[in-house]
Amino acid sequence: MSSPVRILLVALLALGALLFLTSALQAGPPAPRCVPGPTSSACTGNTGSGGPGACDGDNACLDNSGGIAKNGCHDDAACASNDGNVGEGACHGTSACANNTGNVSAGSCDGIGACFENSGQIGRKACQGLDACVGNMGTIAKNSCRGDLACLSREGPVAESSCIGGLACANSGPGAIGKGACIGERACRNNPGPSRRSRASASPPRLAAPACAKS
Repeated sequence: MSSPVRILLVALLALGALLFLTSALQAGPPAPRCVPGPTSSACTGNTGSGGPGACDGDNACLDNSGGIAKNGCHDDAACASNDGNVGEGACHGTSACANNTGNVSAGSCDGIGACFENSGQIGRKACQGLDACVGNMGTIAKNSCRGDLACLSREGPVAESSCIGGLACANSGPGAIGKGACIGERACRNNPGPSRRSRASASPPRLAAPACAKS
């Protein structure tokens, strides 16, 4: 190997090592797990795993048995007695996922009691708002059930980007709700389903031909 090539390789290796070291220094130590609140510890009786920054607040993961990803379960009793797996940044709010048994995807169940006593599978960034999916039993797709009490006690499955608004699909089911359906407050409340997105007419209605004028 010629000297110029050897020098170039050494320089590249040195540059790579420098960049790696700089990145490591900037990243800093991982966020602590099980951060206690003002009055109680965060992880008493917890048997589940926890990622960096997980379980932050009074009794945040009290008696939890599910796996908690990075920055999951923030606030008082956020995941108390939870049995499901919690994705990154999910279950934020007092009792957000308390007594939950379903798996919760990243960024979901955000709000006080958002997924309290939920037993369904929750998609990414779904169930946003006060008591959004309390007592839900159906599978909720991503970006659905957004609004206070949006899917309260919902029984059936909800497709992507549906049930948007306060009480939009509260106490509905067991029929399925399709993609993009039930938009607006109380849009499908108490509706047994199934519900599908309404489609605009493919062509505008025809106007009646004018009557012939007498000559």
